Amino acid sequence: MENENANEQKPSQATPKAKKVSFELISSTEGQGPSMYAELRRLITENHDDLTQARIALAFNLSWKPDVDGRLQLGMMKVASDLDRELADYDLIIVLNRAFWGDPKVTDEQRTALLDHELSHGALQRAKNLEPIEDEKGRKCYRIRKHDIEEFSAVASRHGMWKKDIEAFWKALQKGRQRTLFDQGEGEEPIAAADGENLVARDEKGELIHMRAALSPKASSE
Repeated sequence: MENENANEQKPSQATPKAKKVSFELISSTEGQGPSMYAELRRLITENHDDLTQARIALAFNLSWKPDVDGRLQLGMMKVASDLDRELADYDLIIVLNRAFWGDPKVTDEQRTALLDHELSHGALQRAKNLEPIEDEKGRKCYRIRKHDIEEFSAVASRHGMWKKDIEAFWKALQKGRQRTLFDQGEGEEPIAAADGENLVARDEKGELIHMRAALSPKASSE
């Protein structure tokens, strides 16, 4: 009997390891939150008419890692479900990669561009007469808008602007004369930054070139 008791497994006295938290809501009144929400409101006022009445929350993701292709997600926008809206007064949630946002090598301009990018995904749901759709409680309904351009950088470098959406995107970049958000090599006149890992710029001869963003690992935002 004593041997049987001795062989019984004793419960571990070690403290259980705490489960890691993947998300953290960004307060609008504490820490860096006030400046982030102020920039969010500025961008909406200047560029995003569909979102002027949207209640948008900011949150950090603490667990995103590079995928098998080395792409690291920088952000995403989520439409609040009916249940989400019952639990909190939010219509949309922008989730940001905390490691990227807090990296000292990341500039304020890049952070602003990421916010602007995610805001660009938000749009009102509209009826056939283009009037905004509301739910039974009078709340406006929102949707996620896709990117204007989707292509692999390697395909773009081999075949150029072979798709109409790429050509339209390039024309818009030429018209806007936007600046690239990442450092370019000497002799290049930066004019634009395309989405995610793909950069578009002119070299010293004025030729159109495609390159990867100067972030390691490769970065993307949905």
